[in-house]
Amino acid sequence: MTIPHLLSNCRDGVTIMTSKKMDSVAKKVARRLQHKGVPIEYTRDCVIEIDMFCDGELCTTIRPNVRDKVVFLFWDFTPNDFNGHLNIRMRELEIALSALKYSSVREVVLIMPYYPYSRQERPLKRQPGSAKDFAETLEKFSIISHLVTFDLHVPQIAFFFNRIKVINIPGHVIFAPFFRKMFQKEIAAGQLQILATDVGGSKRARDCAEKTDAGLEIAVIDKRRDKDGSKAMKIIGTVSDTMIAYDDIGGTMGTLLDACAMSLEEGSKHMFGAITHNVCSPKGGTSAEAKIAAAGIPIFTLDTVPRGKKYYKKNPLITRIPYEKFMAGLILEIMSVDGSVGQLTEEWVR
Repeated sequence: MTIPHLLSNCRDGVTIMTSKKMDSVAKKVARRLQHKGVPIEYTRDCVIEIDMFCDGELCTTIRPNVRDKVVFLFWDFTPNDFNGHLNIRMRELEIALSALKYSSVREVVLIMPYYPYSRQERPLKRQPGSAKDFAETLEKFSIISHLVTFDLHVPQIAFFFNRIKVINIPGHVIFAPFFRKMFQKEIAAGQLQILATDVGGSKRARDCAEKTDAGLEIAVIDKRRDKDGSKAMKIIGTVSDTMIAYDDIGGTMGTLLDACAMSLEEGSKHMFGAITHNVCSPKGGTSAEAKIAAAGIPIFTLDTVPRGKKYYKKNPLITRIPYEKFMAGLILEIMSVDGSVGQLTEEWVR
């Protein structure tokens, strides 16, 4: 197997490191690269353990020798609960980055499939711009050279970073080839459409439709939001027999499931949902998973908030779409002298 022509900053060694919940993804990515002859290190010691002292302080130890090496760091924001654990995960990331810095790492490529606080990208009614604040926090770590993420809530978040190069992979890069294969008969019969869950997501839905099939149409939900949340009002456009409601973040799942219900009322016979980020948080004492089960709507997700095999066995209507093969290719493009992430994404969706 041919070893790729590596960038000079990779020649002192490349290591994949990961949080616990991203271990499965990181391991599969590492094995794919190693099978291609890429000199990349990944062992059990590359899983970062976060320790907590008796007084609640956090600490970690970087076990592999990463001096002058490039580290691809996989990090998740999977909640143990929905009472602020996300904020602890953000602090744990800072602890891990600090430990890497003092381990004399050359640079870090941060692979963070889900970007937290992305829905707070602009201050409204004297509210914070937390998406930008998080970007400024990451910018303080000079060791970070790239940030790789999926489906930023708004692409403009990438411009919150001045020094770090942001690689924002649209969710349709993974979803479109999957939809093209799974719904081949429906596409041939002209019976498939993509449904945007609100006007703001219409471009996302349009991009997904065009990459799935050039003739695929979309419909859009006209949504209203008030202090009690959002509510689907009407569908702009017509619906087909088979519809895929497509959104970037599946929070409480209310918006997406309301969109599915409205589409079924308008005459659709088969309804599916697709979300890049499976946040799936509870609201009003009801879990998102319970809402999905009650609605009976199959949901596809990239599992950017990794849940594990037991979760998907317990929730059979939710299906994880793998992206490890794509991520291995992306890392190789970043490492290679003549690499092109843009070319990779274009080839992937053809």
